[in-house]
Amino acid sequence: MSFLTIRKILEDRSQGQRPLARQVTAALVVEKANQILENYFPKLIPDYLNIICFKNSVLLVGVASPAVAAEIRLKKKQILNELEQALGTRIVLDIKFAPLQPIF
Repeated sequence: MSFLTIRKILEDRSQGQRPLARQVTAALVVEKANQILENYFPKLIPDYLNIICFKNSVLLVGVASPAVAAEIRLKKKQILNELEQALGTRIVLDIKFAPLQPIF
């Protein structure tokens, strides 16, 4: 029986990607996106819109209604440009929407 180092096991599981770096990047993107969306829609956060996650270059935003999603779509290009300026790179390529789950 041969033993594998922990490093080898972690590299194999992450398939050469850096999972911690991805998580830190996602957290930074979510934080900046929250700031930008709050500037555009101060009365909507957190009751009517909330960022769910950032994955595969897509920002997933939870919205309470289709009207809120339409408002964000109207400003989508400006939001993406501001995110690019804030992050220094075009890491967010798209914004998608999902129903916002009520908190009880």
